[in-house]
Amino acid sequence: MSYFTEQERKEIKECIEQIEAQTTGEICICVEQYCDRDPLTRAHEYFVKLEMTKAKRRNGVLIYLALSDNVFAIIGDEGIHNIVGEMFWDDAKTTMKENFKHGEIVKGVILGIRKVGDVLIQHFPKTDDDQNELKDDIIFGDK
Repeated sequence: MSYFTEQERKEIKECIEQIEAQTTGEICICVEQYCDRDPLTRAHEYFVKLEMTKAKRRNGVLIYLALSDNVFAIIGDEGIHNIVGEMFWDDAKTTMKENFKHGEIVKGVILGIRKVGDVLIQHFPKTDDDQNELKDDIIFGDK
């Protein structure tokens, strides 16, 4: 199944690259069609599967979407979560959800990436020794 057009994939990837050029943080997007459990649980499964906890500063963020089920979740590793707290993630989800309600999935994803990126840039600015630890491409799940 094709979740996004080639142009939409490119826009999302470029947004991630622009943010990650300014921070040591890592942002991943994972998309699948269906979610057979709580989306936060599923997001955590991908977080572990993608080895996001191995990021040096524990500042990885995963945005998970199950498009046919209209559910999504955002999770951040302990380095970023301990700084921003639960209210930040709720606020980011609200921003995304408003766009999703209007069928603007890509716009919602990009706004979510930017919102997360702003705090990553603020709290985890780019360093000379930083390396891109995770691929910037969208991860397409199993379901």
